[in-house]
Amino acid sequence: MVRQDDWRINSRLTLNYGLRWEYTPPTVEGFFPDGYSNFDPNVPNPGAAGRPGASVFAGSGPGRTGLRSLYESWPWGFSPRLGFAYRLTGKTVVRAAASRSFAPVKNTGGSAHWHGFVGSYTYASNNQLITPAFRLDDGFPAWTPPPFIDPTVLNDQDIPFWQSYDAGRLPESYNCSFNFQHEIGANLVAEIGYNGVLGRHLTANLVNINQIDPKIYEGYVSRLGAQGANNLLAANITSEVARANSVPSPYAGFNGPVSQALRPYPQYRSVFTSQDGGDRSGTSSYHALIVRVEKRYSSGLALLGSYVFSKFLSDADGASGVNAGVPGSMDHYNRNLEMGLSRRDQTHIFKANFTYELPFGKGRQFLNTGIGNYVFGGWRVAAIQNYFSGTPLSVFPGYQLPLFSSGSNRIAVLDYEGWRAPAKGDKFDPFADTWWSPSAFSRVPTDSAPNGVKGWIPRDRFGTATINNPRARGPWYLDEAVSVARTFQFTEGFAMDFRWEMFNVFNRVVWGVPDSTLSSQNFGLVRSQANSPRQMQFGLKFRF
Repeated sequence: MVRQDDWRINSRLTLNYGLRWEYTPPTVEGFFPDGYSNFDPNVPNPGAAGRPGASVFAGSGPGRTGLRSLYESWPWGFSPRLGFAYRLTGKTVVRAAASRSFAPVKNTGGSAHWHGFVGSYTYASNNQLITPAFRLDDGFPAWTPPPFIDPTVLNDQDIPFWQSYDAGRLPESYNCSFNFQHEIGANLVAEIGYNGVLGRHLTANLVNINQIDPKIYEGYVSRLGAQGANNLLAANITSEVARANSVPSPYAGFNGPVSQALRPYPQYRSVFTSQDGGDRSGTSSYHALIVRVEKRYSSGLALLGSYVFSKFLSDADGASGVNAGVPGSMDHYNRNLEMGLSRRDQTHIFKANFTYELPFGKGRQFLNTGIGNYVFGGWRVAAIQNYFSGTPLSVFPGYQLPLFSSGSNRIAVLDYEGWRAPAKGDKFDPFADTWWSPSAFSRVPTDSAPNGVKGWIPRDRFGTATINNPRARGPWYLDEAVSVARTFQFTEGFAMDFRWEMFNVFNRVVWGVPDSTLSSQNFGLVRSQANSPRQMQFGLKFRF
């Protein structure tokens, strides 16, 4: 439902206001009769001696919830918007606007929530195909058809989790803009303004409710040291080292490593909230100063140029990963550690494009008759120029604590400066140089910082570094594209359009990101190019 209108208060001031309402119903399954299952953290699991956390099933009947869907609808999608335009002078206009808007819940589906309603059956020869697995003449082997309405159906496996309170919630953003627009001269307008966007409840992959509480690990480290704690967590619950440290078995019959026993839901490996888009824990903020110049088409020339100075913070750059592209948060119990510069943050962005019809030929200023018209008339030139500053980069340890953390651990940082290695020549050469300075980092896990390093791998704790280093960025992206075109009008009903285009005109090389894993033998090496080399193409189009 949408309502939007303009209200011209007087000759100087115009208001724009509106309200949109969206309702998000929960997902229901029609192919199978209400055939969805989900993890419920509160339902007792009979296969784990009644511990909380079991599979539940939609629909009516024995063992089912009596509900068609397993998460809540969200009827609160109200999107108000308000803006105004005010003419200060005959050539200056002030504009401002604010709104709340929503993104679609396009990730929520059911592909991961059919457990118990589908069966997978495999039949194989037991003597390497000397005899067949079965003969069709003898009939299909006996099999048990689904559904399997069993709360233990995924015990000892991964289980997907629609969080009932936000799996259907719309990701939302709060937008605000304010700008001045001034007409400098005929057909030439300049604009300066601010644009801000706050993202809340974004589709993310941060929630990991089955991660071991780091405080438990810290307690073992304080008593046994890092290696002793790691050895304990890797040992079986029935081992002597587990008994010596009084590690309790989570339920009768449990047989697995101590690390599994210490999980909040030891009857499962991972509880995946992000599968089918059920995690709305992401946040972001974007602030930008925007300068824009536009020359409207006149005398054969049109020009548009802009400069953006911005900062972009986020803890969820994508629906399946955080800033570094690694799924999950480092510490589920302190997800604020994921907030930092987005890997898409570009402080400076310059863009310019123009089209120009050359002043030659019929109807133009020069060479408008004779052979000059036929040779030089009607040509058009266009260009697009993009210059973007580099995005922030990361250095990761490649070393995980044994806590079932779904996100990568990070290095500990003493100083964010001096991570780059100096180039041996005038500019970076990936065949002679390394991007990162090996001497700036300690590449062996240790309990404390070695002397003289900027960053190191902590052996017994989470690292202190932000997701991305704000002072270590990738190279600038520099690109120019040019087009030359002409229309040849042979007769009134027959014409030909010719077009020649060149991309990356100066054949600039923008190197890809370096290997940034400290434990990798290729640490600091760049082995890719982020852009394409110069390319040209020609086109002909006949019109008749």
